[in-house]
Amino acid sequence: MGTEEEYVPGFGTHVEGSGIYATLVGEKVVDQDRKVSIKPAALVPALMGRGSIVVGVIDEIFEPVALVRVADIKGGERRRTHNEYYCVLHASRVRNGFVKTIRTEVRIGDIIRAIVDDVDNGETYLSTKGNEYGVIRAFCSRCRHGMDQKGSRVVCPKCGSAETRKIAEGYGSA
Repeated sequence: MGTEEEYVPGFGTHVEGSGIYATLVGEKVVDQDRKVSIKPAALVPALMGRGSIVVGVIDEIFEPVALVRVADIKGGERRRTHNEYYCVLHASRVRNGFVKTIRTEVRIGDIIRAIVDDVDNGETYLSTKGNEYGVIRAFCSRCRHGMDQKGSRVVCPKCGSAETRKIAEGYGSA
């Protein structure tokens, strides 16, 4: 999309090196202050709205947000999304209280259960506040093996690595 010398990164972008790259599919928008953003091409699926419960995979982490690829939308009946759709989980919406870094709460590849907290300008924001929301299946950062819950942490039975997560009720069975 450009470099940090040309633009200020905005919504739907991330910085890698000195380059600014899109994190969403859509139209490039540059405002009067040279802030480059993405206007998302995909609209919120009709079945997803505020209060919807979703299950998704953490695909990317750009502090302080994680991008979640939605796999299921839960309502009166279980429904699958037809197209890939991404939502945003911000560190401030992970749990009640202060979250220093989102990487202590979720990791790439983790499967989470969340609630749609807000839909604004085509972007869907998730929340994992509450005991029923959070990571329902974690994978080891070292060896990618599925992890077992041990109290408030998850432990890899293969390599022994112990990590923290924002664990949901029913971890491993949902």
